[in-house]
Amino acid sequence: MLHFRFQCFFYLLVLFFAGSASAHKVTTVSVVTDIDTKKQTYAVNLAMEVESSGDAEVDEQISPEQAARNFTQEALVIYFDKTELKEHDVKSEIITTSDEDTPEELKRMTATVILSGKIPKGSENFLLYVDESTEASVVMVYRKDGKPSRRMQVLYPGDFSRPNDILPIETGDPFEKAEEEKIAATNGKLGVLDSSSAPNGVKTLGFMDNLKNGIATVFPNGTVHWVFVIGFLLLNLRMRPITVQVGAFVIAHSLGLALSVFEIATVAESISLVIVGLGVLYVGLENLILTTLKPWRPVAIFVVGLFHGFMFSTHYSGRGISELIGFNFGIEIAIIAILMIGLIVLNILFKQEWYRNVIVLPASGLLVAAGLYWACLPFLK
Repeated sequence: MLHFRFQCFFYLLVLFFAGSASAHKVTTVSVVTDIDTKKQTYAVNLAMEVESSGDAEVDEQISPEQAARNFTQEALVIYFDKTELKEHDVKSEIITTSDEDTPEELKRMTATVILSGKIPKGSENFLLYVDESTEASVVMVYRKDGKPSRRMQVLYPGDFSRPNDILPIETGDPFEKAEEEKIAATNGKLGVLDSSSAPNGVKTLGFMDNLKNGIATVFPNGTVHWVFVIGFLLLNLRMRPITVQVGAFVIAHSLGLALSVFEIATVAESISLVIVGLGVLYVGLENLILTTLKPWRPVAIFVVGLFHGFMFSTHYSGRGISELIGFNFGIEIAIIAILMIGLIVLNILFKQEWYRNVIVLPASGLLVAAGLYWACLPFLK
């Protein structure tokens, strides 16, 4: 049986990491977004590190410049308010950062791509979305009329930037004030902005919009979140163990989110991602090895839940209590919905003799592989 488990885990790892060797690919992305409110134009300036696969024949499939253009077209989406902008003027250039003596397969290159165009009439906010299918994270600096934002934004796959105000800077520099008051709760789909209670015309998200964003953050956009929750069901389908695990996770997540939002305690998002990834890996390993819930598992889940809450510090900092409650409720609703669907499906399959060998072991092996990938992701950027 142990040999069979090892085989399942090994084949899943092979499948999980298969295809990682490819042609030139983008690994590190820096973005400077320039907004000109007088000319009503935008320019998204990207600098990308492009790595060789190490195989000259494979690299011929996709050139460095094409890899950069592919990333720009497939991984980045520009929004003005809720409208996706698909047409841009595109300029690109490749700069070799290695010397002439460096072997061709080891040369490192920087690609620069500029997306520019006219701002759609009546727009008030600029947002950048990083597609969840990409492996590269994005560091963005936002500038309006030559004045940079005081806060750099780090976007991981599946992340939206916060809405960046594109309205002209007025007397008293409301742009700086808006930077502190307008942090988006959007790691998923955009909500309708509501300015009914916003001071000085700064728009905020309403309760229902925050609720929707909370749901979208977990499902369908937050794979790491719902995969972790599904792991709770694989070890035991009885309600008491599930309730204990979910309770520990929800309480810890709410606590971590509140601590980060109100800036009582914050943790770097990269560290939080490592901890959450290790948590997914841990749950998967326990499901492979054990058949009963141990006392230390809810404690471990509580720790992971705490860092899960901290993960939203850069996306939700500076919001009020009502907005925080709406966002948190959305996350909990999504978690409960996933659990209910999972319980219904797994309870049907649980009666089958092959349930553990066909469902639990492969799914747990996938959890281990996914957790290992997420835990290593910050170090691969």
